Amino acid sequence: MKEYYNRLKELAMNSGASLFGVADITELKKDFLFFSPAALKPMKRAVVIGVKLLDGVLEDIIDHPTQVYF
Repeated sequence: MKEYYNRLKELAMNSGASLFGVADITELKKDFLFFSPAALKPMKRAVVIGVKLLDGVLEDIIDHPTQVYF
């Protein structure tokens, strides 16, 4: 399992990611809106990737995403 983690992390970081992790989602699946229960049943983990946004993109956000954010 660690080998897959390291390979995925390397790929993400080499592609511009700022953060990478794998999360246990067993307790969170009930809150996932875009997957059917049948599709979620075998899933236990999720790959999480974060990309740092430019400060200028974040400065204009007040209460909802702006066009520049997307």
